[in-house]
Amino acid sequence: MIKIYTEDDLLNYIYKETNPQESLSIENAINEDDALRTIYLELLEGIDLLNKTYFRPSEITLENILQKAKEGLQQNVD
Repeated sequence: MIKIYTEDDLLNYIYKETNPQESLSIENAINEDDALRTIYLELLEGIDLLNKTYFRPSEITLENILQKAKEGLQQNVD
């Protein structure tokens, strides 16, 4: 029986959440199936881009957080 692998299967493999037997089976499928290999490489590229992304809150968000914190401190003092 041929196993059809999904993107979830590939992500589990990439993040080493598969057992050795599953990993070997997925590796073989990636080597034999061009479409699966393409999806695998796209997932790797996406993960790499996400890892390089830097998220920074806007100034207004930071100001709101600081204001709420200040208000909370004032309530504790009163």
